[in-house]
Amino acid sequence: MNTFHYGAGAENVLQMFERETEGNYLFLGKSGLKKADFAREQIRRNLQVEKLAFCPDYYEVSEEGSVIGVDGITDISSFTKTFPSCGKMKYCLIPYAQRLTPAASNALLKMIEESKNVVFVFTASRKLLNTVMSRVRVIRCEPLTKGEFFELYPDADETIRRFVCGRSGAYEKIMADEKLKVAAERLVNGIDDLKNSRDFLEIFSQVKEKDPNSFFELGSEFVSLSLEYLSEQIMLHMCGEQKTLPYSVGECWTLMGELNGAMFQLERGKYGKNDFFALVRKLVG
Repeated sequence: MNTFHYGAGAENVLQMFERETEGNYLFLGKSGLKKADFAREQIRRNLQVEKLAFCPDYYEVSEEGSVIGVDGITDISSFTKTFPSCGKMKYCLIPYAQRLTPAASNALLKMIEESKNVVFVFTASRKLLNTVMSRVRVIRCEPLTKGEFFELYPDADETIRRFVCGRSGAYEKIMADEKLKVAAERLVNGIDDLKNSRDFLEIFSQVKEKDPNSFFELGSEFVSLSLEYLSEQIMLHMCGEQKTLPYSVGECWTLMGELNGAMFQLERGKYGKNDFFALVRKLVG
């Protein structure tokens, strides 16, 4: 898994994870970093199996749906009540754990406290509830640097590289989907060529409430990446390094707050098309 970049001190925690005896873990970092893929590979190695799909000592919560409620974790309870078949421990992986509702998090806490032979592994783009954070060891995951990115992808598309900002998983996903690639290029090039704020209507012209191919229908992860890219461009504009955005410093601060709030709600499944349309209208001014 050479597309994964640790944060400071994370390697020591990962070594604990590999020893199976050090509690529960959270792979924490931005979306598009292959956190779940990396966690699966470490779990597979610990269990010493060729594939996790048929291993009775492994359970993974489905990635489907915008939130993970109590119903989404009920099957974990029966999994935790059986003894390991292959080794000392069993593993439960919960990807995109920032989608856990408070009720689901509280139900999980009870399972964690009562399960002595199950290692719970979370991946998330944001910190979880404090009660959950106090029961995990954090492995911080960072995007690749520009040099690392080009070492891994020597023929990388520069526009898409700028858009994903070092996230290898997001890069591979976008390059494999022509619709996502075109949308990312449109956003990056559109911001580079902005003449006035109304140009955002052109950039987001696919945003139509009843259009099945609207920008928002490209997926919440892609929309989140788009909002984050725009947020980074606004920050560069405030520092004088980005020249095309047509906003004053005060307007930039207001939009930054809007964008951060949108990304926060989007990751928790509480951000819909109407919210996105309202944001686009604020961009236009």
